[in-house]
Amino acid sequence: MPAQVGRVTCDCAIHVSLIAGRFPISQHVSDARSVSRLTPIFSNLCRIAPSNYQRFFAEKSALGFAARKKAERWVAQEAVSRTGLAMYVSQIWRYPVKSMGGEKLESATLGPLGVVGDRLVHAEDASGRFITSRTHPRLLGHRATLDSSGELRVDGLQWTDPSLRRQVEEIVGSGARLVRDDSPYRFDVLPLRVATDGAIAEFGHDGRRLRPNVTIGGANGTSGRSWPSRRLHIRNLCIGIRDLRTRCVMTTFDPDTLRQDRRFYAKSLRNLAASLP
Repeated sequence: MPAQVGRVTCDCAIHVSLIAGRFPISQHVSDARSVSRLTPIFSNLCRIAPSNYQRFFAEKSALGFAARKKAERWVAQEAVSRTGLAMYVSQIWRYPVKSMGGEKLESATLGPLGVVGDRLVHAEDASGRFITSRTHPRLLGHRATLDSSGELRVDGLQWTDPSLRRQVEEIVGSGARLVRDDSPYRFDVLPLRVATDGAIAEFGHDGRRLRPNVTIGGANGTSGRSWPSRRLHIRNLCIGIRDLRTRCVMTTFDPDTLRQDRRFYAKSLRNLAASLP
């Protein structure tokens, strides 16, 4: 989970810490598409080694904003040329209502509870029991978003709209309702789900079935299996990779048609149970 609050945009450079230490860079990676050739003056700022990388972060605060950004890009470019790797933020997703469809974002703010605005509301039945699309998959057919003012909407309606409540009751049962929950206990396991394009390719189906918050492009195959207990760095954010996730029954539903294929679930568990962080 993120150790601090920061802004993430698509195509952000990424590097993964594979060894202990404050600024390890044994696998520093970046989106090569956004790295430009820089003037030689920055080539003397630091060299790609853990000790000098720490020195770079200590000295960059003395630079102006433009120079600092150029210096950071030079480091990323140098690292990409040495490692041959290029990972970047490919997609960002937010799901304002748990178990409903979400929204694809160009940028988002991440904090200790994941993407700001994620899973703020959930469905409950008449007895107050927590309801998800595992048992009521028709919830997946509704799409939740946050508008420009931060108001939560479902299919264009305010989430408190009486007509929306009637639709939820049709799915869950009489007395069902949507409930807001800002607490850290609103998540099933952890507040942020990360997937890689390599693992999704191995998965062989629409990546939306996995409901990731952040999808990383440029990852080789199922290399994400080795990431638990390591750190994912995106700009000023440090995200701790805590565990691998097994697939749940929600992945058996097509996100567009809601048709279910249970054979898909068995195959998913057999082949990919430990493939996505």
